[in-house]
Amino acid sequence: ATTALWPAASTVMRALPPMIEVICWFTASAVPPPVARSVPIRSASHGTGGLWRVENGIISGTQDRPGNGGVLLSDRSFEDVEVSLEFSIDAGVDSGLFLRSSEKGEAYQVMLDHVPGGSIGGIWGEALPGNLNVPSSSTMWDPGGWNTLRARIRGKPPRIEVWLNDEKVTDFRDTISRRDSGSVGLQVHGGGNLTAKWARF
Repeated sequence: ATTALWPAASTVMRALPPMIEVICWFTASAVPPPVARSVPIRSASHGTGGLWRVENGIISGTQDRPGNGGVLLSDRSFEDVEVSLEFSIDAGVDSGLFLRSSEKGEAYQVMLDHVPGGSIGGIWGEALPGNLNVPSSSTMWDPGGWNTLRARIRGKPPRIEVWLNDEKVTDFRDTISRRDSGSVGLQVHGGGNLTAKWARF
């Protein structure tokens, strides 16, 4: 089916089945492009896992109650991987792209924090050993619209590169390997009833 990204698409899902084929029509436009590929993802939670929707080819996530976010994780585990997507983040939402994530959400995180003092395109060690915080002060993004993100992780210890709207904003080389492999994930945390959206994954 071309529009059913998940079973019962356009409905709210609190707990996603373990093997879900998401048809990548992911798009921010009114008319989706042809299907390019499918990505299996499952739900793993911080707290009860947040509140997730799939509508018109767009994944959106928010808190299911104040202070309770979540993360969607790919079924497949990766070592070296490059991810591209489009995102739109409401002001006040702390979000991110997880790389090499564990089931507990331990990951290298590309920060998408649309909060005062937040970082868009920087690197954060989500529950990783040590104090990993590589902020980005980039202004190469539209706070009120859709933006493109490309992130690449490779090597052990890894080199992580991040592009926002085709401009490189981060080129970080870790000195130790904090995670050798893991899932790709989409995170939402904070923001009350505000929303993070992703498309063209």
